[in-house]
Amino acid sequence: MKHKMLVGVCSMCLILSVLEAHGAEKPTGLAIGPRVGYYKPKDADQGEFKYGAQARMTLTEALSVEGSIEYRKETYKNEEVEVISYPVMASLILFPFPLAPISPYLIGGAIWDKYKATDEAGNEEKSSKFGYFGGFGAEMPLGQKMSINGDIRYVLLDRDLSLETLTSDNLKEDFWTITGGINFFFF
Repeated sequence: MKHKMLVGVCSMCLILSVLEAHGAEKPTGLAIGPRVGYYKPKDADQGEFKYGAQARMTLTEALSVEGSIEYRKETYKNEEVEVISYPVMASLILFPFPLAPISPYLIGGAIWDKYKATDEAGNEEKSSKFGYFGGFGAEMPLGQKMSINGDIRYVLLDRDLSLETLTSDNLKEDFWTITGGINFFFF
């Protein structure tokens, strides 16, 4: 019974926040906030969660820019190789329907991925790589100074790892990622 009551209360809060957001104007200006997501490079052992921060700036009603940094960790070859990376992304966001209560958007940009790969023998490789991404998502205002966003992106990024463990392999590291964020507007 308590479980059903909790689900009911949470559902009502969600419905009320959506109804409130429906009447809210889209916040504008500079926003900063946390982000979390899930991704799996093609040849990685398994998918992983990623964490980071984002900053968004509204340029016009239909155009924004975003900068973000994340922490990611993935393994390859049955956990023989671990890769830790800190990707920095610069994005252009186009809102085709900027006045919609939930505004869909197209997103694209570049990624600079600084990473460290380590194998079981302790061999280490540090480097960085540029890549590109594109995708789509939606943003919903939660009052005058806050919004949430979620998107799906396809990232083109091949690191060309040269660790001895991987020399015979041509790893595919392109991936789909699902990311959500909270934006706190300051100006």
